[in-house]
Amino acid sequence: MSPRLVSRLWRAVAAAAAAAACAVPPPPARSPRRAWPVPRVAACQPTLLDEPDLAALGRALDRMAAAGADTLIFRVFRNAGDRDYGFSAGREAVGVYFRTDRAPVVDDLLGRVCALARRRGMGVFAWMTTRRMDWLLTERPDLADRAWDPVTGRIQPVPRLDLFSDEVVDYLAA
Repeated sequence: MSPRLVSRLWRAVAAAAAAAACAVPPPPARSPRRAWPVPRVAACQPTLLDEPDLAALGRALDRMAAAGADTLIFRVFRNAGDRDYGFSAGREAVGVYFRTDRAPVVDDLLGRVCALARRRGMGVFAWMTTRRMDWLLTERPDLADRAWDPVTGRIQPVPRLDLFSDEVVDYLAA
């Protein structure tokens, strides 16, 4: 082989290698279609449930189900300034609406609301905050997150839990 031909071959190989290194990889193959249907969820999240008692809440759930809702998104916590449910006995100013030893219990409503919803063929998604728990921050201000305050030019505690704290993560998991 002539030196000129070898040189041309090396240049061609180098060009092909450079092109391959810069090439965009092909898109991944499409995953096969699921063999089972993905369930349709028609959830509703009422901003205010001020029904005076559980019977009235049941009638409100009847209206939601008749409108096509199959899932209720139910807020299961209360912080300072949050409205209480009209059908709640509301023993605590802040806390949760389910039985637990880990937080103050405002009222043990979750089980009763689930029973009402299930009687109407509805599921319940219990919505819980992960960053603002007034009861925990009152007991443990050291678990507060910190943020830059442009007014003072300093990093200051904020009324939210620090999700990088192992203690906070353990509390949320429990």
